[in-house]
Amino acid sequence: MEEQVNVVVEKPKSKKRTPILVLAALVIVAAVAAYMILGKMKPNDPAAFIPQEATFAITIDATSTADKKAALKYTVEMFKEAGIKIEKKDIAEINKQLGLDVEKDVLEHLNSTGAFAVLTEMAGAAPEMAGAIGIKSNGEAKALMTIIENQLTKNKITFSKFEYAGESCLRISTKNPMGDIPTQFSAAELVFYVGAVKNSITITNSENAFKKMVDVAQGKPSLLAEKNYTSLRNNTSAAFATSYYSGGNLYKLVGPMLQVISAMAPPGTADNLKEGIENNISTVCTAEATADGLTFTTRGITKDSGITGKTSSIYTLMAGAPKDAAILISMNNFRDTWTQYKKQIEKNPSAKAEMDKAFAQVKEAVGLDISKDVLDRIKSLQIFYVPKAPEKPQGFPGALNVVLTVDKPDVMTESMKKLHLVMATMGGVTVKPTNIAGQPGFLASIDKDYLSEVMMGDKLILSLGVPGAAKHVISVYETNDKMSSEGFQLVKKYLPNQSEFLVFGDIGQIVDTFAEKADPDMKSVIVISHKVGRFGIVGTSTPTSYELLTVVPFGK
Repeated sequence: MEEQVNVVVEKPKSKKRTPILVLAALVIVAAVAAYMILGKMKPNDPAAFIPQEATFAITIDATSTADKKAALKYTVEMFKEAGIKIEKKDIAEINKQLGLDVEKDVLEHLNSTGAFAVLTEMAGAAPEMAGAIGIKSNGEAKALMTIIENQLTKNKITFSKFEYAGESCLRISTKNPMGDIPTQFSAAELVFYVGAVKNSITITNSENAFKKMVDVAQGKPSLLAEKNYTSLRNNTSAAFATSYYSGGNLYKLVGPMLQVISAMAPPGTADNLKEGIENNISTVCTAEATADGLTFTTRGITKDSGITGKTSSIYTLMAGAPKDAAILISMNNFRDTWTQYKKQIEKNPSAKAEMDKAFAQVKEAVGLDISKDVLDRIKSLQIFYVPKAPEKPQGFPGALNVVLTVDKPDVMTESMKKLHLVMATMGGVTVKPTNIAGQPGFLASIDKDYLSEVMMGDKLILSLGVPGAAKHVISVYETNDKMSSEGFQLVKKYLPNQSEFLVFGDIGQIVDTFAEKADPDMKSVIVISHKVGRFGIVGTSTPTSYELLTVVPFGK
């Protein structure tokens, strides 16, 4: 039964926060603070809060472990050094706005877990969404609901009550801040359902979604019943968050809409869209925190792609990278991946037709067979960025180098000549022969920047920046002076010896390059970029699975 509470919504005074923002602030503060509390109780797995039918889900588990405590200590000290802290007066202001002691009345009752999910049905113009904030006991959850109800009444926000399977819920409605005129993609009114459900505060955007959350709490399958989720995640003491994606469940959600769209598209479109969505069966990313830093492990299973990755050593992947490069992207098996990708495209007539059409347009415009004369010739691909303050105003800040290792340098050279002819017809662009670090090549002047090109043995070096930008790479190949920056050495310690590709970034190095011109108020950015601004990404794959590892070591 529904008990209607007749409450009139009034417009807030200009100097006060709107009631809905106050309520949102309470929820956000509670959710964020859950990470800081590190509750003493051992709660249930947060994945137990949400239905197995999740299309996309995020879980948070910030309960106390030695690993997470060490990472939290480092983070707190980093923010302190960066000058970022929560002032007592800010907390006092929140308490004043809400008329309660947030820490005592709310935060002490959280158990440091939470979950959010997008489900497989629509709630009007939006998908069904559900979230749960873990509470230490069901009694404390009900007490928090009393606080929420009092806040709604105090701030004159319209709500009503209903019960389902013995659980009570508040139906809260408010005007859509996007406007009063509803469209097919929005509504004039936003509705939320909030209730205490088995040691949690559950929040959904539809009555049906709330019922699903209650059903899970009373025994229906949760995300923990999904074997792909449990087998792909890292269930360790350092894990503080996971994300989950299901291609099959996504198609259940968007399939009906795609069918309508496909009715106006060429034949086969619906099947291609379905296959594309369901091809990625499941993906799970686990975030872990220790005293050494953060790691993000992403594992996925797919339908048979026919693509088998080949690994190389980290030292091979970093070959040619200038020692002062702040960004490195290296893929040593480009040819194998491209060849197998083409085979997959050929199995899909409509996709093949689109690719053939695009290639034909390039050939007509440039006289170049982009597949045969360029892509088929590339064996490996590397990209390096060396930051440097621009010599001219609005000039490119440093040197961006792209290195293509090719099997037929003469064919690639002829392909580049055809591109020179096209570039020469472009206004404001000149192309002329040049010599860079003792190597013959070409230099294209484009406005205030330069694009240089050097064919050095089987390597085509393309560089954007000052005229001598390519010398950064040429000198490495000549002296074998490999990447040796402090940031890269730190990251490399946490990477495996083999990978199909390598991505490295040092945000701190980039920030340092322009620090002299930075606003003094940017101190916090500079500090944080040095503490957590270095990262590395590697990965491997089989025809039916893949794994990516991202490491973000803490700078000492």
